[in-house]
Amino acid sequence: MTTLRTIAGPLLIGLIPLSIGCSSDKKAANPWAGKTYGMSIPTDNWKHPKGSVGPEFGKYIPSFLLEVKDNSVVVGAGDAAGNQDMCSPTTEISTSSPQTQIGPVDGKLHVTNSVGSSAVASLYGLTFKSIFTDTPGAATLQGQFLATFDVRQVYTLFNQLPNSTAQSICDTLSTSFDTTCGACPNDSEAFCTDMWAINLAAVPLTTGSLQPVSFNGLSASCTKIVESDAGTSDGGT
Repeated sequence: MTTLRTIAGPLLIGLIPLSIGCSSDKKAANPWAGKTYGMSIPTDNWKHPKGSVGPEFGKYIPSFLLEVKDNSVVVGAGDAAGNQDMCSPTTEISTSSPQTQIGPVDGKLHVTNSVGSSAVASLYGLTFKSIFTDTPGAATLQGQFLATFDVRQVYTLFNQLPNSTAQSICDTLSTSFDTTCGACPNDSEAFCTDMWAINLAAVPLTTGSLQPVSFNGLSASCTKIVESDAGTSDGGT
């Protein structure tokens, strides 16, 4: 005798795997996708270069803006409110787990000193680790920033050191701060220094998607020396 239970039983059994499959798909989705985040680096969070050099270098590093997509993250720069710096080229980095690591990748960053002199510098091995968290305001954070800078591209911004050159800055790092300039990835010349900051977190913004910015399309005004810096390290060669 055929009953409702006889008919419904196989149907329900057939639906069970489908329900499980849907649940798994939801869990696998990137929870950060479709949003843009900002990440600033406080002065006290720099671990390298050592001593006061890290915070001094860090003054020139803007806030990073990160637009998370399903399988990539677009990285740009701007201010803490999320206003994008159109002089800082954007870089799209493939990743399926941005909460774990983004990068390493080589990119460009627009850096500016306290009086407004600026340069567009290379970032080698740009990496963000564990910067996404559900509690960005927590006292203990796991996020890290790592990158290698070429001193030859940024030494003109150090107006605290009169008449400095890339070599003199590297010499000062070595003799006074136990930090050695190492070989640069692009030409193996010893003018590069690693930068490392810890206890970081990305915070959600309401500014929307980032606009693509190409290095080759940058305005000439993105690199400049402010007149008040002339005659100091900002005008050195």
